[in-house]
Amino acid sequence: MSAKKALKKDSAPNPYVSTPLRSSKKPRRAFRHIFSSIAKRFPNLKKELEMAEIGSTPAQFIRKGLISSMLLSAVLEIIIVWVFISQNVDILTTLAVFLVTFPLIFLLGFNTSLFKPRAKIIHRGREIDKEIVFAGRHLLIELRSGV
Repeated sequence: MSAKKALKKDSAPNPYVSTPLRSSKKPRRAFRHIFSSIAKRFPNLKKELEMAEIGSTPAQFIRKGLISSMLLSAVLEIIIVWVFISQNVDILTTLAVFLVTFPLIFLLGFNTSLFKPRAKIIHRGREIDKEIVFAGRHLLIELRSGV
C-alpha cells in the first residue's frame, strides 16, 4: 500500500509536463512468489481466512505462519542444544538431533499456524450456537406479546 502512495507522490520531472510521470519500477519483495506458490497448495485457505475474518491474503498468512514457525523451531532448538551441551552429550549426537528435530518442529509449527483460521471459525460457531438459544427465546416472547 505504501508503494502505491509513493507512486502517487511522484513529481513532474519537467515543469512543462502537466501530469507527473509514474515510476515504472515496482518494489521487489524477496520470496513473494514462494509464499504465493505455497498458498496455492491450500485452496480453501482464502475462504477460511474470510470466514474467520482475518484481514490478510493467503500469501501474507503463509508468510506469517512460516516466520512464526521458524522462530518457534529456532527457540526450541536452542533450548534442546543447550540441554544436550549441559549434559555433556557428544557434538555429533547433538548435531544429529538438531538436524532431525528442526524440520519436525518447523513443520508442526507451520501446520499449527495453518489451523488457526479453522479454530477461529469453530470458536465463532460455538458463540453463535450459544446466542441462538437467547435469540429464539427473545423471538418467542415477542410473538406471545403480539409485537
